[in-house]
Amino acid sequence: MKKTSFLLVFLGFASWVYPTELRILGGVNLSKSTEPVQGVIFDFYYKPVYGAGAILGGGLELTLTQRIALEVDALYFQKGSKIKIIYGNVVGDPFLERMDELSFPILFKYYFKQGSSPYVLGGGELAIVLAKDPKNIDIGLVFGAGFRKQVRSTYISLEGRYHHGLKDTTTGSWALRKMRVFALIVGLSI
Repeated sequence: MKKTSFLLVFLGFASWVYPTELRILGGVNLSKSTEPVQGVIFDFYYKPVYGAGAILGGGLELTLTQRIALEVDALYFQKGSKIKIIYGNVVGDPFLERMDELSFPILFKYYFKQGSSPYVLGGGELAIVLAKDPKNIDIGLVFGAGFRKQVRSTYISLEGRYHHGLKDTTTGSWALRKMRVFALIVGLSI
């Protein structure tokens, strides 16, 4: 609780010192979990394929220099894979395994010029898994690129992100699942 309070106070003070933009974000993603290692002990394994989901949320963008910004987001992220169970030569019907998260990425952005500009971004992500079965915290790396267009005093942006999960999100010891997500996000900065 102390860390969260400190972070909120820090962001409050930083927004007075640095120019701040409020961002409204929404988009879609394709996510997939990693495959477990196939072993001699098990007669079956599962093969994940990409599943689609939605992204909704907002964030703050703090301008640190003319071209560098720090973005802190709070996003509702629908992650999940379609899973095919394979038992010998028999392949079962795929089913969707959903893992909804509250994601908190902290990203650094580099704008190539002021105003309308392409940019690159990178940073980390801490996510709280909302499902009962998986472990409740996920961490990962985030990389991406985008373009923002200035329209009067606001900015509209379109960006692509890759979220690379670093933590196993399963409770069992026989399978390791780390999420891999490609996201397309539209943003409005005010």
